[in-house]
Formats: sequence, structure tokens, C-alpha cells
Amino acid sequence: MQLDWLRKFSARGIAVDDTHNVTRYNVRLATVSVADHKNRGLPAGRTASWASFGNSGAIMDTTMISERWHLRSKKDFLHRNSNSRADFLVEKYFLDRRLTTAPYRVQQSTRSHRWAVKHFQWKPEKIKATGDRKWEQCRTPEEKFQVSYQGGCVCSVSLSENVHCPFCDVCAYSWTCTCLENRTGISCLHRYAAKHYGWDLAVQPQLDHRCLPGCGRALNICSTSHVSSGTQVGASEMRNSIESKYSVVYTNVNLLVNTDTDEALTPLKQIYDLVDQASRIKLSTPSEPTPNRSKARALQAWGKPQLTKAEHYTVS
Repeated sequence: MQLDWLRKFSARGIAVDDTHNVTRYNVRLATVSVADHKNRGLPAGRTASWASFGNSGAIMDTTMISERWHLRSKKDFLHRNSNSRADFLVEKYFLDRRLTTAPYRVQQSTRSHRWAVKHFQWKPEKIKATGDRKWEQCRTPEEKFQVSYQGGCVCSVSLSENVHCPFCDVCAYSWTCTCLENRTGISCLHRYAAKHYGWDLAVQPQLDHRCLPGCGRALNICSTSHVSSGTQVGASEMRNSIESKYSVVYTNVNLLVNTDTDEALTPLKQIYDLVDQASRIKLSTPSEPTPNRSKARALQAWGKPQLTKAEHYTVS
């Protein structure tokens, strides 16, 4: 694996560094690291932030990549135990599961793939198409998720980025889902369910009436309570859609403001006009119900019964 990384990414630069306090002996551990096309240090993983060293003339940030790997070696592999033998250190590197098994993203993606097949293979009715490459999935009647396909990804042809599923080639950056299981580069099980069991589904029209056999007119079969319940569900879905539009509008406004060009003023003005138009919508306040005078008179007539008074006489 390390040899393949050297062949692929050594042309971008090689970082060589050593560190101490990894064994009980007065020796240092020298490592060789390379960075892929997304500047992720290999085998150190992501180069988020640590020991940053700025050198505008260098082709890569060698200090960050090497030091990040050394920190992980001491903290994750050796658990900050510097009193270890050299053969133990080598054995830890060879037997550590992160170096001998598939990368973490691939493991989690295949796990989501298997869960999607397990949960939705015999329950495809839980997936409903709501639009062009858009689906709604329900785990429970109260918990629903919106899944959409954004089109082809911009990943390279090779699968070295570890974001494509090795079974069905689902890319985490080509799908969106409203569930809480979204993580960078990892596809949730709802995306796999939409890919395998909802891709060919057609959008079903919502019918509020049913036509009886042999009858030329449509009869409403829903009671008043059902109609009110359906109205509440529709209003709730509309509110969720409006809230999702908020984030899109806010993101577009930030992008246009950060652009800081004269061309950005035109779309900003259009967004402002639409938002201003929506804010001017006046809602009629519900009027207070008028009291029923006849009912009030009836309550007065048949109100609290009056007690009869009885006179008491005493005989002396």
C-alpha cells in the first residue's frame, strides 16, 4: 500500500522527518510521507492542523504532514508509552488494523450499503418518489428524510479518494440527505436505498377523492378529521420546504457579498425584492367568535336553581 502511494504521489513531493521518544532506546524513528491531490498526508490521514510551518517557496507543507503522523503514532498506536522495545514498535505498525484493512471511509460506506439492503429490500414501500431524482423515506410515521441526487460527481476516475462505494459506486458528494448520519465522504444508508430501490419509482399523484364503481361522480371518502389532519401534514411539509429555502438564500447572499463585484449587485437586488415582497404579505387575524345571545339567555333561565325558603314556627 505504501509503495503504491509513493508511486502515485511522490511527484508532488516527499516529506522526510524523524522523531524521538518512541522506544526506550536512544534512537529516532524516521518516516517518509507523501500528500495526495487533496493534500492529505499518507499514511498520516488528514492534515487538519498541527505544527504548521509556512514556507511560500515550498511545494508542500512538509512539517505539518510529518509531524501529524508522528503525533498519531505516539498517541493512537503507542498510547504515549515511550518505554517500549523496538520490536514492539515495529509489530504495532504491522498489526494495526488501520494499516492492514480498508480505509475508514470505505468501511463505513460498505456498512451503510449492507444496512440499506437489510432494511429496505423487503420494505420498498418506505421509499416514495417526490420529484425528479428526489425521494422521501420514512423510518417511522413521524420521522421522514428527504434524499436527492445532485448529478455526477467531480471525483477523479480512480477510487483512491475513498468516497465511492466499492459495490455500487455511490459517491457521497453526489447525493444529499436530511438525516443526522451525514459525515464527510461517507454515504448514509438512505442514499443507497434511493439508489437501489427508488431509482425507477414514478411520482404518484396525491388523490383526495375516490370514484366508486358504476358512479359517474367522485365522492369524498375522508371525514372532517382526516381532512384537517391532511391539511396539517401539508402545512408542515410546506414549512420544512420554506426552511430549506432559507439556507439556500442565505448561502447565495454570502457568496454574492464575498464576491464584491458590480455584477453581484443585480442578483442581490433581485433577492432583496423577493424577500421584501414575502415580508409584506399580511395575514388576517382570526376574529373573535360572537357570543350566542340565545344560548346565554337559556343558561340564565336554566341556571343555578333557587332554594325555597321555609318558615319555622316555635311554640312557647
